[in-house]
Amino acid sequence: VKQIYLQVAKRMKEYEDQKYNQWRDGTEQILPVLLKNTLLTVITGGAATHEPVTTKKSIHFIVNFSPMLQEIIIETKYMEQLGFPVPEIARYVALQEDKYLRYTNRLKNMLDHYHKLMGTLNEAETKLLDGHIQELWRVFKSGHRRLSWNSLGIGDFIVRCTQAIRKFESLVHQIHNNSEDISNKLLLIESTNLFKFPLSKNGELPKAKEFFEYVKCERVKDVAHMVRKYTAIPQLLMKVEGRIANTNSGKSPKLTSYYAYWENRIYQVLTQLIVKNLQTFNAAVLANVPLFQTEAILSVPEIILQPNASEIDKMTVQCIRDCVEVTKHFVRWMHGTCIECPPQRVEEDEIITFSFYNDVSQNPLIIEQAVLITQNVHKLLASLSKYLNQWKRYHLLWKLDKSIVMEKLAAEKPACVNFDEELQFYMKVAQEVTQQPLIKDEQFIRLQLAPLAYTVQENAIGWVISLGRLLNESAREELFSLQEEIQVGVFSSCH
Repeated sequence: VKQIYLQVAKRMKEYEDQKYNQWRDGTEQILPVLLKNTLLTVITGGAATHEPVTTKKSIHFIVNFSPMLQEIIIETKYMEQLGFPVPEIARYVALQEDKYLRYTNRLKNMLDHYHKLMGTLNEAETKLLDGHIQELWRVFKSGHRRLSWNSLGIGDFIVRCTQAIRKFESLVHQIHNNSEDISNKLLLIESTNLFKFPLSKNGELPKAKEFFEYVKCERVKDVAHMVRKYTAIPQLLMKVEGRIANTNSGKSPKLTSYYAYWENRIYQVLTQLIVKNLQTFNAAVLANVPLFQTEAILSVPEIILQPNASEIDKMTVQCIRDCVEVTKHFVRWMHGTCIECPPQRVEEDEIITFSFYNDVSQNPLIIEQAVLITQNVHKLLASLSKYLNQWKRYHLLWKLDKSIVMEKLAAEKPACVNFDEELQFYMKVAQEVTQQPLIKDEQFIRLQLAPLAYTVQENAIGWVISLGRLLNESAREELFSLQEEIQVGVFSSCH
């Protein structure tokens, strides 16, 4: 048994020595290599590289402290505790553990700060700050090119990087503050209501013409306010230019893509402004809330709207056109700048101003909304015209010529009963029209029927008067005839 025990012990010792020798040899071999690793590794598109970097948001830096190095430090400590002699290089590294830990933490915090900052940049800002990002990367460069974990200047490197990141952060904050100011101005432009409706006065709605005039006047005021906001944007961009290029021209080549970015944003805002306003107006057209009133009148032989359907249609189309033409007030910038294009003389008398109108007005969404509103107004006006058709049942009141009818009636010498029937009919019509609804609200139009009812009533009363006059004349004739007969009879009896 003792012999077996000794054999096992011997084999265990051999195994232990073998493992130790493997560890020692491996450590002596790998440790110098690990310590020669650069402090940082660059990740481009998911792959680590030490090649030159380019300005892309996909580029990340990571701390290049190998987990194997951490393992060796721990193993070295345990080996010493177990009484094994450890290589000098391993002991040296193990003694530096706290320092390495501090370095890795500081590097990690520094890079987290950098990546978080880069994450706040959009594509336009990344392009704008390309030079400053490259400058920052030049500071990082020694960390992924030259400095290793053996180097003495790691602390200084971290300080330099931290200072460079703070400087870059200050610049980013200034850019973002300016962007926020521009965005706020664009938000005010985008949220402008281009269809402000007049309020009713003492419960009475404005007439159609007054309504559209009011909308137009209010729009003019709002457009002036919007244009002031718009013309202030180049000044803000020049502030950015001052920070980036140290110039104040509004045409720095370094900001070409940044100018283009904001001009595109302005186009999007103006498109949204028009689309949303047209959608709102369309909703107002369809809502059962009258915004203006129009009258139904008799224009012999037709019953029509006043102003007529065609005029209301034209006013609506003009109102839509004016809404879209608001974008003519927003002058485009010259290529590669934030300076407004000066008016261009095309012919002797023709001057063209390059605005956003040409692009915005061709947007399919805007065209679709404009057509939709026009169609909805057409339908509404057709519906009102159809509603007025029921009044045509009184058409004989104005269709027949009173004088001809009276002459014919006089020639027929009708009995009083017939006169009474005719008079009763017209009196009934005169009374009936006053009992009709005198207001018809349909979608955004209030139809005032009182003028039409009054005219129909006047016509009916006119017939009553004419019939009364005819009856009076007929009765007088009969009375005179009777008087003559009486006189003749009396005269005859005297003789």
